[in-house]
Amino acid sequence: MAVERDLPYPTFNYLIVISGITAGGFSEVSGLDGECQPIDYRNGDEDFVPHKLPGLKKFPNIVLKRGIIGNLDLFSWLNTALTGKVDRREGAIILRDEQRNEVMRWSFIQGWATKLAGPSLKGDSNAVAIESLDIAHEGLVTS
Repeated sequence: MAVERDLPYPTFNYLIVISGITAGGFSEVSGLDGECQPIDYRNGDEDFVPHKLPGLKKFPNIVLKRGIIGNLDLFSWLNTALTGKVDRREGAIILRDEQRNEVMRWSFIQGWATKLAGPSLKGDSNAVAIESLDIAHEGLVTS
């Protein structure tokens, strides 16, 4: 569903969708990466230049950050994993254009909450209390 245009899209207009969770608005998303590690292989009777074969696929955790709003859905999702029952879910990060139309989607599969970090609280600060959630997953598909 990727849409091409002359100017790049701004990074501030996106949605987070996680099946069964009221995700709410997030101020930052990172970890939309994927990697296929190469394997060097060389037969003993060949030239000194090895062949490059595709190896393991790796996807870093997706990290979501938002201001604390009092919704405990994300904490409950993590708490399930902490009790030894991993709750795997599908989800997506959706980039939107200025008219809020979907222009690109990063869908993750078999995702589960691995870490929920609370804010740094300071009595002399004027900052918003931010929490972050790490989601481990087994694949990222773009459309």
